[in-house]
Amino acid sequence: PEWHSIHRLAISASQCATMGSSVDINPEFLKLLISKILSYGVIAGALVGKMPQVLRIQSAKSSEGVSFASVCMEALMLGIMFAYNVIARAPLSTFGEVPILFC
Repeated sequence: PEWHSIHRLAISASQCATMGSSVDINPEFLKLLISKILSYGVIAGALVGKMPQVLRIQSAKSSEGVSFASVCMEALMLGIMFAYNVIARAPLSTFGEVPILFC
């Protein structure tokens, strides 16, 4: 689960830098940190990217102009992506944008 990788990140964080005459940064920790930041950035971007469309549809009380076929194709694609990641037991940070985009 996702908390395992966060727990590993916390353990690595304590070992990340050693204080002394110089600071040594563990490259594995740095890779994991950058990966997590980018993953959560993608999730936040998905939320921000969909919000204007959702608000526009809500304020207009109509979905006129939105292609039904494109919505169906997107729903199918996102459903497959979500199912694959759940079955593969991937961490939520790797597919967290899928439920947001699905809405």
